[in-house]
Amino acid sequence: LLSMGLMVGACDKAVNVEPTNQISSDKGFSTKEDAAAGLLGAYDAVQATDYQGLAFPTITDLISGDIRHVGTFVTTYGVIGINQVAPDNIQVGNTWTAIYAAISRANYLLQQSEKITDPAFPKLTTQGEARALRAYHYINLLSLWGGSPQGYGYAGGVGVPLRLTPTTAIGPETAPIPRSSEADVATAIRADLDFAIANLPTGSSSNRLTKNSALVLRARFELLERNYADALRFAQQVPTLAGFATSANTGTTAPDAMWSLFFSNTDQSQYAFFWYPAPGGRNELDPGSSIAAAHPAGDRRLPINVVATATTAVVAGVPYTFAAGTTQKYYRTSTRDDR
Repeated sequence: LLSMGLMVGACDKAVNVEPTNQISSDKGFSTKEDAAAGLLGAYDAVQATDYQGLAFPTITDLISGDIRHVGTFVTTYGVIGINQVAPDNIQVGNTWTAIYAAISRANYLLQQSEKITDPAFPKLTTQGEARALRAYHYINLLSLWGGSPQGYGYAGGVGVPLRLTPTTAIGPETAPIPRSSEADVATAIRADLDFAIANLPTGSSSNRLTKNSALVLRARFELLERNYADALRFAQQVPTLAGFATSANTGTTAPDAMWSLFFSNTDQSQYAFFWYPAPGGRNELDPGSSIAAAHPAGDRRLPINVVATATTAVVAGVPYTFAAGTTQKYYRTSTRDDR
């Protein structure tokens, strides 16, 4: 009986293991290490396939015509490319959900960070990064689901549901809320970015948001809202960086990058899979018909972004010929760390 009891106890311990990659929302963060992990989780949400891992830039570029759909995902990406999106488009719904999931992570971190009393906890910088992330998400939501028929920054523009507190349980916290106005969402975005600008250190070429990143986001947002003087004012506060004109036209970093998402073999993007032909990809997407002409004369990115004539390159140790009208930008099908 004693040995049976020990066996049951041992089995119980093996079955009831606390997960190490997530915690219950009612347990919360209690240490600076918890908050650091939560911040990494907030960044990780941006890399989701339905967000910046593929879907969000694909949707926006299909709408603008910068890319064209040439594959078989005709009921999702294909109809977006021809401006015939139905309310039940699965990809649109998934991207909406992914962005709000990212907002929820930032909101939870902001709430929980207020409870940590460790003097070594970098509270203001942690909150600055979280609020810059939240502003970034709402800018993206507005760009697809907000504004007015005339554009952005006009009176009466619609916004999106504005959630600034975490949703930790099904119930009142997750009850549907109406759209806020574009002006109210814009106010929240500016408040978050102002806080980030005031509390983040300067820096660039980083996978973490900095003061310079927040200034760039603020400038881009004011440009979206047609506040051109403010856009210029914030842009002029970002230091001019040397080396862009002579930097390599391929690689994983760029001297003018204020913030970059880094994908890896264990944290993959889907760009190569969707752009590169078989073997290794499905060639769902190609550059738009007018994107080549949008490059200024002498732009060294042009032959990478748009292949003008059949071009042979070595990909994963094997010669491959890129057909005219395709791109050399995404090809790392074995590691899928394109970005």
